[in-house]
Amino acid sequence: MCIRDRSTWGQYQLMKTLEHDANHLSEEQRTAIRREGYRVIVGGICIHLILGTFYLWGGIVKYVASYLHSFDDTVSAKEMLGVFPYMGLCINCTTSIGVKVAQRIGHKLLVIIGICCISATVFICSFITNYTLFVLVYSIGFGVSAGMIYMTPLECALKYFPNKKGKISGIIIAGFGLGSFIFNFVTLALVNPDDKHPNEHTKLFEEDVYSNVPKMFRVLAICYLALGGLGVFLIKYPRELHLELYDEHNVLTKVAEKKTQDQVIHNECQSFKDGVKSRPFFFLFTMALLSTYAGFMMAGCYKTYGFDLGKSDSFLTITGSLQALSNGFSRAIWGLVLDKLGFKKVYQIILIAQLALMATINYVTTVDALFLIWVCATMGLEGGQFSIFPAFVMKLFGHKVGSVIYGVVFIAFALANLNSYLILNRELESIGWDGLWWIAFGYTVLAFTLLLFFKPEHQWSRKMDLKVQDPHHIAVHSDEHHDDDHHDDDHHDDNRRI
Repeated sequence: MCIRDRSTWGQYQLMKTLEHDANHLSEEQRTAIRREGYRVIVGGICIHLILGTFYLWGGIVKYVASYLHSFDDTVSAKEMLGVFPYMGLCINCTTSIGVKVAQRIGHKLLVIIGICCISATVFICSFITNYTLFVLVYSIGFGVSAGMIYMTPLECALKYFPNKKGKISGIIIAGFGLGSFIFNFVTLALVNPDDKHPNEHTKLFEEDVYSNVPKMFRVLAICYLALGGLGVFLIKYPRELHLELYDEHNVLTKVAEKKTQDQVIHNECQSFKDGVKSRPFFFLFTMALLSTYAGFMMAGCYKTYGFDLGKSDSFLTITGSLQALSNGFSRAIWGLVLDKLGFKKVYQIILIAQLALMATINYVTTVDALFLIWVCATMGLEGGQFSIFPAFVMKLFGHKVGSVIYGVVFIAFALANLNSYLILNRELESIGWDGLWWIAFGYTVLAFTLLLFFKPEHQWSRKMDLKVQDPHHIAVHSDEHHDDDHHDDDHHDDNRRI
């Protein structure tokens, strides 16, 4: 383990490590590390609560469309649905970039910049009345900022809990799903507290409702800034903490006991190029593209779908909040199940359940209770996919390039989201909602078929020259010439790879 931090805690930990046998962690050390890790997890959840308001768009799209329609009568709710996939595309395309930027400028600084940009974007949008400008500012400003810091909380927390990737990823990403649960009620209270219905002809809200949209954006901006400040205070990235060198009993692995070892077989993807050219990457990218279509379709237009079925705004707001709750908590649950059953079995369960939902949704959603259940269940499965993919990708591809590879796999989610919008925009009038859900069924069938041929293990092994130092030096290494948040991880590769 390598511990280095200029804070009081870091200095104390370094002294205690030097005082004890380098091959074993004391109970006091483990307790201090866990306590620090729990703080980072809470901070990560706070950050992901903000990022999760990405899903809030499905609940506020009618409000914003009505507001912009008052300035330009060509604007419709159908067009405004496009903001959701555009945001998704920006988030997913910048995730891998954010990983690299964090390594350069520091994880905490990147989060500070990202939170400030998100809050500023939402605040600025409260003054915009032009449709095109709004779409550009909100989609790019929110999407790029959220994408840049999406992986940061996960990277920080997994440094403390390297052997619990599924559980920790699920807990933090649960915040992403819960963000819209909280803020759905906030936006309803601010914009439509009297639960008024849209106009029957235009299917948009009247002035007494949409006039509250600017106030809604300003309140959201303040909330994001406050919540993000708490997250920034709690989060940290202990660059030289390497618990992955220890086994489940906190004892340095046996391979580290060897003084020197000229040839080491290291089953980890060694480069980004090797990763994206591999068979597992192709399967994971394609399956993610196909299977998340249903969830994105539901998340982006459950309210529009519900209004077409004659349901009230208050009922759909409750539905939206509960589906967000399902999306969030399911991520933590699926993360636990992933650690027990493995990726392939868990993904099979998710896809089979999704097939059942998509095959029956057209026959049940006229009943309010069943509409609520089907929406929540669909989003619970979507949350599961967002939980198991990052944990599995980081495990399969390894510490060196896992985060960056996942950022590319993440693009598949954005493309699925964009695809759902394009099909909705072009085909809704011709095939109706029934046809859209059957398309989701077909995509899920294709993903399940690919999964049958997918192998969850891959041999990246290659011989590489490595000189392993004395175990004491492997365990503790301090470099006083480089600051924690400004040093590239590559400098320590030889010390942390066994």
